[in-house]
Amino acid sequence: MPHVIEHILNHKAASLTDIGEIYNLYTYVKEKREVLQMWSNHIEWLIKQAAEMDALAA
Repeated sequence: MPHVIEHILNHKAASLTDIGEIYNLYTYVKEKREVLQMWSNHIEWLIKQAAEMDALAA
């Protein structure tokens, strides 16, 4: 979800007006945690794949 990514990166949402920014106080903690966990899982998978490739090359 783009708005969750914007929160993680601390970007100002282009879709919100000044009034929308005042009233949209939801912090998306649960959503940010889920997205960051997915990113962590992906990085771990990449590291595992690289280690397996190194083992095959040896």
